[in-house]
Amino acid sequence: MNRKDRAFSLIELVVGILILTLVSGGVWRLFFSGYKGAQHGHESSDQTYAAAVILKSLEKDMWNLLPEDHFSSSLPIGGPVELEPGKISFWVMEQGPPQKIRYSFFDPNPGDKIPGEIRREKLDSTGNPVKMNAFGGGLVASFSPVDVDGTGNCFKVEIIMEGKQKRNVFSRVFSGGYYSKMEAKNWVFEY
Repeated sequence: MNRKDRAFSLIELVVGILILTLVSGGVWRLFFSGYKGAQHGHESSDQTYAAAVILKSLEKDMWNLLPEDHFSSSLPIGGPVELEPGKISFWVMEQGPPQKIRYSFFDPNPGDKIPGEIRREKLDSTGNPVKMNAFGGGLVASFSPVDVDGTGNCFKVEIIMEGKQKRNVFSRVFSGGYYSKMEAKNWVFEY
């Protein structure tokens, strides 16, 4: 056998290395696209869970909402739902006396790109927090309650959650209609 017949030529070697490089690059790309997809999935899952907890807490408080016609001029309880940019407050009737509740967006470092949290505060008669719960720490980019019908009976809450790679928007409409002083109805629409 001739020595030329037993060895690889330079062209065959270059073609082999090129094919190996293309296959390795494809496998590498496939691996990291799966990894990136998993990161997106985890981030989206965390955001969805945090938004669900926030909206469920708000929904629970809406079921205990003290009707506006329960407002007393002699006592500072009751009254309409108060909406401000990044804040919503209202009176609820839980266990014990009526309590004013405020949900507000808190950004620890305004102006930076790091998301904040939503705080649920029970307020005393002077409007100072007595008890505070924080939701969605480090995930909430925006909290926007908006009066839909102009009366305070129907409002939309929009929460924007932001992570390193994923941004999700969660919205829910809360509506309370009072047919009579004896009967109150609440609806929650989720979309």
